[in-house]
Amino acid sequence: NSFSEQELKNKLKTINDQRFNNVIHQEIERYHNLKNKDLSSDQLIIVLKALLAARVDTLMIEANKIIPGKIDKENQQIQTSDLTNPETDDLLDDLVQQAYQTGTKVYILEPDKMPSASGIAAIFRF
Repeated sequence: NSFSEQELKNKLKTINDQRFNNVIHQEIERYHNLKNKDLSSDQLIIVLKALLAARVDTLMIEANKIIPGKIDKENQQIQTSDLTNPETDDLLDDLVQQAYQTGTKVYILEPDKMPSASGIAAIFRF
């Protein structure tokens, strides 16, 4: 009762932000620890193939980054394209959609939080 509604909202937001930052920090640390064991990757084609095989546990995508192209699921390949082509899609968006279909945890991170420069980072299930 000692908090106003706005103070309570602010307090809860602070707690929630801290919890989220802790989770992200743990996932980034896990990503780096597993990289030497080939259980994580920031290589687009490797992540794509792992997603199509339902082997990705956690997917981290850089916010507001666009990689033009589309996924060729049948051949497990990436078809790059130019943003001037009206049929061009965003590969990262397609990867997120694929991740949701396979039960992958997805985090959209600001560029300064990303553990890689490629705009994508994945932790594999096995």
